[in-house]
Amino acid sequence: MTNYKFKYFDVLATVQFLVTSVILLILVLLKRVEIPFLTYPIFREIMPVTIMFLGNVLCGLGSTKSLSIPMFTALRRFSIMLTMIGEWVLLKNRPSNDIIISVALMVGGTLIASLYDLSFDMEGYILVFLNNIFTALNGVYMKKAAASGKCSKMAVLFYNSLFSAIIMLSYFVFEHISLHNPDAAEHLFVADPLEVNPALRGATTAAVSTAALSTISQVWNFPAWSDSMFIVTFVLAVTMGSVLNYSIFLCTTINSPLTTAVVGATKNIATTYIGMIAFSDYAFTWINFAGINISIMGSLYYTYMILFKGAVGFGGV
Repeated sequence: MTNYKFKYFDVLATVQFLVTSVILLILVLLKRVEIPFLTYPIFREIMPVTIMFLGNVLCGLGSTKSLSIPMFTALRRFSIMLTMIGEWVLLKNRPSNDIIISVALMVGGTLIASLYDLSFDMEGYILVFLNNIFTALNGVYMKKAAASGKCSKMAVLFYNSLFSAIIMLSYFVFEHISLHNPDAAEHLFVADPLEVNPALRGATTAAVSTAALSTISQVWNFPAWSDSMFIVTFVLAVTMGSVLNYSIFLCTTINSPLTTAVVGATKNIATTYIGMIAFSDYAFTWINFAGINISIMGSLYYTYMILFKGAVGFGGV
């Protein structure tokens, strides 16, 4: 999508939510899965998951724009500590001593790296820590909702996707209406921004588009919709995003939120080293580099304990 300069990833995410909801609805009609009708107890159980999920997505998109890839992936490991604490407090799942040690290595290495981050960006740090909080709470509340017995696992996935889509669509419509004159609110798709705000006449084309067009209008008028390869790429991106969301959901409900968080951090090991070499926004210092590697060692140690020792239960070794 980047090659086509399609910058509307929030729209892409919304389409993914819709596709997931429609697929699950079709499976319900075919009697392949069972999803109970929406009731207030189910709504109360799912809504926190949806809020945390959307906060996770939006803060994640914002933080990647402000931080180098190595520091972003390192700071994201704080979500592992927060997830462990959340499981301990909300799910009463005390981790073993080995798990606590591995998480301490990850967080300790990240602290060392952040203290010697020469490219420090306050906005980026705030967004990534909000991202960590939302990630931890999303995983814990998802596990809690799936284990509550009020609705099935597929129902949690369906209603979370449906609520997320409704909230994002409502936001896009509100943004669109608020950017136009009251008498233009009835025109959902606007091709010419000058029709909406004549005062913009004389401005540059780029400035007009940025100032007057809402996300809906920009996406509707995106030129690549006539390109068949873009359509194929868009469909693949939506499909893969839906599969990824389903995989994360399964990993969280079958294993634990902590395992999902660590798997997410471990898969970024290669991304970290590639980011150091390939991008100029990483400011190298030996202490920062050592901190990042200590954090990575903690991720690998956790993976080893899960795969070969099964160290996730109560108590410790």
